[in-house]
Amino acid sequence: MKKKDQLTNTVFKSIGRLIFLRIGTIILNLAIIPLSIDYLNSNEFGFWITVSSIITWVSFFDLGLTNGLRNRITELVTHNKIKLAKIYTSSVAVLLTIIGFFFSSIFFCSVFVFDIQELLKLNSISLEHIHLTFLIICIAFFFQFVLNILNALLFAFHKSDFVSLLTFLGQFFTLIGILLLKKFTHSNLILLVIVFTIIPILINFLAALFVFQSFLKPLKPNVNYVNFSISKNILTTGLGFFVIQIGALILFQTDNFVISHLFGPTTVTEFSIGFKLFSFVSMLNFLIMTPYWSAFTLAWVKQDYDWMKKNLKIIRIVWLGFVAITILLYLGSDLIIDYWMGDKVQVSKSLLISLMIYNILITFQASHNYIVNGIGKLKLQIILMVISAVGNIPLSYYLGTKYGVQGVVYGNVAFILILGLGTFFQVNRLILKRWI
Repeated sequence: MKKKDQLTNTVFKSIGRLIFLRIGTIILNLAIIPLSIDYLNSNEFGFWITVSSIITWVSFFDLGLTNGLRNRITELVTHNKIKLAKIYTSSVAVLLTIIGFFFSSIFFCSVFVFDIQELLKLNSISLEHIHLTFLIICIAFFFQFVLNILNALLFAFHKSDFVSLLTFLGQFFTLIGILLLKKFTHSNLILLVIVFTIIPILINFLAALFVFQSFLKPLKPNVNYVNFSISKNILTTGLGFFVIQIGALILFQTDNFVISHLFGPTTVTEFSIGFKLFSFVSMLNFLIMTPYWSAFTLAWVKQDYDWMKKNLKIIRIVWLGFVAITILLYLGSDLIIDYWMGDKVQVSKSLLISLMIYNILITFQASHNYIVNGIGKLKLQIILMVISAVGNIPLSYYLGTKYGVQGVVYGNVAFILILGLGTFFQVNRLILKRWI
């Protein structure tokens, strides 16, 4: 079998396992949401969804180190430079520990600087519960931040299915934890926060112990291999990823805060349900594109244009399939949400239309974004992301005040369209040697 066919085979096998695991994760997530709302209420659940976004910020505040490490490890392992790869891994692990402690401390201190109750319209939730929730989340943020190096290494070794397995296990045991809470306790926000945060950390920690004693043992972090001077090579690429990640944070992760501020946490719940409905498609797109990131890194290093052209065509055909699935989800949204949520939450048609458009564009943008990230040509993406980051919150806020919650979504749509077209033309230029 030719090497290019071996690479394709590796990608497709990974995608096959990812589909199985991701569908399981989606089913678990669909079960977790109504159980959580039923255990608390729409108001408290909206608060939890809003502040739990902080944990998802893990990958955005690492100065691009994990994405830079991912690309660098793929290159080094390809050239059999294992010792140098271990130096990079050890150095980045220490840097993540330092940076994670700094940001988790900043996040927690900010609770006492700003009036969170007023900012997020949380007058029905006690200040004590708000502070304790933030403390738990910030501790979880720190540990997830450090453990994020595991995902970077697994992706570099084309083990994205292993990452999805960890996510699946985290969701599975979280569901078990919520069922136990419903059986033995009554409406306790703090206990629910503990279940949602501690279980994924334990899963990742145990996984780290396993992989660093097995197939990743040669790259196991060791303080004796730390060399901060060599980390500059990763930081050069990593800072580009960092700018992109901060822009992505503002573009994709601030909607809950804007909506909570404008309309209150109950509306966040409505938005979250609609968002989750279409996230099935974006998750499928993510699992298909995840193996391609490192595969395109390898193909670009080898200048294998035939492989890249062939798989670019496949990726774009798959995206058209995602468009069709997204439209079908919208057409069946009333039936799906009624079966899923009952009368707990109602989602307006206007919000669902905006989220349908958002999902079509985000999968288009992500499909090309992963290719550009794998190749490492980040300049255009950095420029477009900075523009989007600066303009997103003001535009979303303005459109939200004028058109309601769907206006916030359309603020995102405008900039995602710009990003999507930018990366589309760039991929054409890099791989097909033409703009269109």
